[in-house]
Amino acid sequence: MRRLLTLLACLALLSGCSQILVPDVASRNASEAACSDGSSEANRVKCSVLREQMQTREFDAVLAEGESDMLWPYRMAFIEFDDHGRRFDRGVTGQPTQLQRALNEIAAAKADGAALNKRPIVAVFVHGWKNNASEESGNVWGFRQLLAGLSHQFASNVGSGPWRAPVVGIYLGWRGSITNLPVIEQFTFWDRQAESQTLPRGDDVVPTVEQIMQAAKGTDFTDKNTVSLLIGHSFGGAVLEGAVTPTLTKQIMAVPVGAELDRRPADLIVFVNEAQEAMRSFDLVELMSEHLKPQDHCSPVIGPDGKERFENPMILSISSTGDYATRIAFPFGQIIGGLFARRETYPQPNALGVTDELGTFFNTTAHRGEFQSHVVEIGTATPTTNGERSCQNVLEGDSIDGISYVVSAKPDSKNHTPYWVTHMPPHIVPDHSTIFTPVFRDFLITFLYKALQ
Repeated sequence: MRRLLTLLACLALLSGCSQILVPDVASRNASEAACSDGSSEANRVKCSVLREQMQTREFDAVLAEGESDMLWPYRMAFIEFDDHGRRFDRGVTGQPTQLQRALNEIAAAKADGAALNKRPIVAVFVHGWKNNASEESGNVWGFRQLLAGLSHQFASNVGSGPWRAPVVGIYLGWRGSITNLPVIEQFTFWDRQAESQTLPRGDDVVPTVEQIMQAAKGTDFTDKNTVSLLIGHSFGGAVLEGAVTPTLTKQIMAVPVGAELDRRPADLIVFVNEAQEAMRSFDLVELMSEHLKPQDHCSPVIGPDGKERFENPMILSISSTGDYATRIAFPFGQIIGGLFARRETYPQPNALGVTDELGTFFNTTAHRGEFQSHVVEIGTATPTTNGERSCQNVLEGDSIDGISYVVSAKPDSKNHTPYWVTHMPPHIVPDHSTIFTPVFRDFLITFLYKALQ
């Protein structure tokens, strides 16, 4: 039916589908030889590896007013997948693939970090609906701003130098956009949602993400010197969660029951405004709940250094309350897409109190109260209380663009895993698509510092 609607729309517009459909081809397909010519803009936008720099005002105009408008460098590499979950770039004799080039950039950033005595940062981003890896994609430009912001923020904390803290970003592209027509593209929701869930089952997505994580953190994930951050947005959150779950599952099952997971494949994995039903996150949350040491999100614990600290997140699933696409449109889309689907009923409620799959099918993880573990508030709020129990603030953000925030544990939460789930107010992320705000960048980095404790 979805394909039929698309075909009818094409006929109604008296236009060939080839003129309005985004082809399933790589956007960054220039040869390495062509990309070595930095003078050609036509070549640059087709290159899978870019070494760029951005001025402060380009990613935070308010910040630029309070300090000199400096240039912040970063590396950026693209890896693209077709609709079958295979890498477009399968390799040409004598030419490195997109994956090989990306891994080379990670190795180069780690070498720079060793030479400068600074921790390199590897950030991976999987874009969402209506985006791809082309230069016209808003997510490509937003990720650039995040990388420059990481370069700035880590330099502010670890010192200065010719490369500050080396930053390399890996942009994982897929065909999140299949048409350029503004109205028709809304009807691609079901097709692209299904694609985001089947993509990780292809040949290359899971092993590619695992290779990237191993390049950053070591083959056994013991490299504590490299900072690793993975982010998936919208349907890209579904792609990323499907891609990391097999690796996380192996790591979790490798530790004794009741232990902490010391060898984390990444320092922090973030699903922002993830457009995927909560039932697909449930297995991973339940596995953590049954196998790993429970976290007491409310109270501090004594760390190895004898100081008080709070438990660290491994995964952060967070959605804006201003994200009406996942709060309202997503449940409506699920009603249409799964009208006759059968949902399982559990004989006993699980650790989160979930009794059946119905509610977790119609809502995303961050919008289900059973999964939520934390509360985010604007300002300098006092710790959240519930009856006689008080949950101290686990994280506080300084004023960024006039906005301060605090994060505290949700006192009555049944989620005691390192898979943290919460809402955030529109002051941080205003809607579904506008995620690369200066406040959210600071929010991510503050959480990243917490995960690095």
